Amino acid sequence: MRDLAGAVGMEAASLYNHISSKSELLETICMTIADQYLGTLAVAKKEGQTPTEKITTLIKLHIRVITANPHMVAVAHDEWRHLDQLPKQNFINKRNQYEMTLKGWINEGKKVGQLQNLDTEIMLFTLLSSLQWLHHWFRSERSIDKEKIEYEMVELLLGGLKK
Repeated sequence: MRDLAGAVGMEAASLYNHISSKSELLETICMTIADQYLGTLAVAKKEGQTPTEKITTLIKLHIRVITANPHMVAVAHDEWRHLDQLPKQNFINKRNQYEMTLKGWINEGKKVGQLQNLDTEIMLFTLLSSLQWLHHWFRSERSIDKEKIEYEMVELLLGGLKK
């Protein structure tokens, strides 16, 4: 907490007026990011969209959460395991809801012939792993345009690498 207070130009004691503990800070960060991801589901669920359109929208919105908040996302993705028991279960429930919705869309896409008939779990976790890794390499000071990242990741994840 001293390091954090120093980074924002405060005394550690003053910081405790706003945040009661490191665990509260971690919970706030993790739940904020989890809620942002769940919010992307609502947008992607628009009626009348095909499964691949929903997945495409979700990929783009997922990328936007990461590129808008790369440091918070890094904390949520890498440190959620250190949450206290109840917040950790809440976080896991939110993550499972996100994964199950995406899994359902993958299955719908396979059923209607929009996606290859490959193992759903492998498709799900390959997609999520690719997206989750973005916070490790994305930096706003790089010359890679955010829209280009969205477009090319959708192309790669849904279209593959083969020409």
